[in-house]
Amino acid sequence: MQHVLKAGSSGFLELRGNLTKTEGATGPYPLFRFRKIYAGAFIFGGAYAAQLEEVYYSGANQPAYNYRLYFQQTSDKDPRYDDLRKRLGVMLLAFVHTSGAGYDAWADSDARGTAVLLSDRDLPGSIEIQVHVSFPKPQW
Repeated sequence: MQHVLKAGSSGFLELRGNLTKTEGATGPYPLFRFRKIYAGAFIFGGAYAAQLEEVYYSGANQPAYNYRLYFQQTSDKDPRYDDLRKRLGVMLLAFVHTSGAGYDAWADSDARGTAVLLSDRDLPGSIEIQVHVSFPKPQW
């Protein structure tokens, strides 16, 4: 996870695999303007998949990034979620922690708006870790 957080400073460029999907905004109040989804090139610690999402929310050409790791959940009472939550809590001690039903989140006050989300609600049978980075100005 330290490697993933460090990679956030470059928009996860070194973790980006092949482009798998692009989407444009739809509907009268779209959540985003445009996004690209890439296969993640760095799978570790028992994760079965990784994905990188590059999202453009406004007319500006400055994207936000979401790097996701997916872990298989073996049962409804799988201790893996608690184990991941404890490990992230230790690793992200300087981050502000919040939690709710089915998720734990850590946010940093850095200029990139780094945040880490641990969730077991998005995909049945899976646990997801998402690292979000949004740059206030172009970094390259």
